[in-house]
Amino acid sequence: MENETQIVTNGGKKVAVVPKNGKTEIKPKHYTIKKKVFWWIIGIQLAIIIILSGSLIYWYNWYIGSVKAYKYVYATCRIWMDDFKYTGYTLSERECSKSKSHPNYGVTYSGFPVMKGLTVAVDPRVIPLGSFILPIDNSGEQYVAHDTGNGVNGSHIDVYCGNETKDNLKLTQKIYNVKRPTIIIERRKKNLKIED
Repeated sequence: MENETQIVTNGGKKVAVVPKNGKTEIKPKHYTIKKKVFWWIIGIQLAIIIILSGSLIYWYNWYIGSVKAYKYVYATCRIWMDDFKYTGYTLSERECSKSKSHPNYGVTYSGFPVMKGLTVAVDPRVIPLGSFILPIDNSGEQYVAHDTGNGVNGSHIDVYCGNETKDNLKLTQKIYNVKRPTIIIERRKKNLKIED
């Protein structure tokens, strides 16, 4: 009979059905996976691919943005650090050499009005006017060099402490002759070409 077959086993397990006429017809063992499980596996793989590709795009954009920001800052600013002697001043006539009736009373050398907690007087030969001044002592203070002074020479920063009141005079004495490491961010006179 042509349709007679024999079962081929391996270690007691059925591995193939072979016809007795000599022609081998091997039927491989198929693993059946339910459709739901299959689609869950595909969905999870796609989700992982999307998450990884999204985070790669994010980090790539972050890197490119950081490089561009660094190039901009480098091209437009000069950043340096040194130790500076800090003092404080008020708008008293003996400290700022201007009486209250003077037309420029309360106005800095740069033409800006004095602002407590922001304005400082510097030696423009050391720190150019308009520079940002950041003391490194976890105080969170940030100043702008807008003013100059007769007694402000060399590595000296004179902080504006407000009008002539007892509290402000105490504040000027508190910070008098304190040395602090400071970062100076000054604008370059000529902007360099920024390359992408």
